[in-house]
Amino acid sequence: MTRRDRTIEDRIIPHGYWETKDDKDSLLHEMIKKREAGYKFFNIIFEDTYNLILYQDEKQVFEHRF
Repeated sequence: MTRRDRTIEDRIIPHGYWETKDDKDSLLHEMIKKREAGYKFFNIIFEDTYNLILYQDEKQVFEHRF
């Protein structure tokens, strides 16, 4: 079973999730692994220090490169 790195919540209600990868990992590869593991891409941020990608309702809505 996999688990998310961080949960963004208000008291006990989860609003989103944050997946942090180190710069040695391929962010795209790690995102594919999470999707295959059954993660729902509903309000989830993936970042690897250099890139940040936000998914909402299963669609990529934002990407930023630092």
